[in-house]
Amino acid sequence: MDKPKVQEREETEEKPQIFKKVLLGAFTIIVILMLIFYFMTTPLMQGIIIGLFESSTVDKNAVGIGQGKMLFFEDNTYDRLMGIYDKNPEREFKVCLIGRTNNGNYFINEVFEPKMIYQDVDKVIAEPCPDETLVSLHSHPFRQCLPSEVDLNNFELIKKKNNNTLMAVMCERGRFNFYR
Repeated sequence: MDKPKVQEREETEEKPQIFKKVLLGAFTIIVILMLIFYFMTTPLMQGIIIGLFESSTVDKNAVGIGQGKMLFFEDNTYDRLMGIYDKNPEREFKVCLIGRTNNGNYFINEVFEPKMIYQDVDKVIAEPCPDETLVSLHSHPFRQCLPSEVDLNNFELIKKKNNNTLMAVMCERGRFNFYR
């Protein structure tokens, strides 16, 4: 008869230990989720996350520009653009992509660099692109793919000259966010 009493005490002692472990595990998960939520909801992180979802990456010299349409880099224009990107790792730059359109797709055969007036880590001021520009492209800091209010206002002025012009924000090597 003594044996059942010993087992009863062991079971009683095990239940609080298991309960403590489960409670500690749940508390740990809640704290981790709260930290993740806190850091993910800062304006900078929100912009990065939204920008990554909105942007596209180049695959075999082609990139999606929205609405099922594509932009194709021809004649080594993608390599030229990457060369400009690599020369400006700590500051924004602007280029004008020139070419032709066909059925809503864009074919780029020239990368034009307008005269840069001012370049910094988060700002570029340059001369305007030529009227025949199909894409007015500028870079942003790493993974910050969303355009600023200034970018959008400037784009409205560009669209008045050429309704086919797109604006693109390049936010890392091979990643672009296009606006119509």
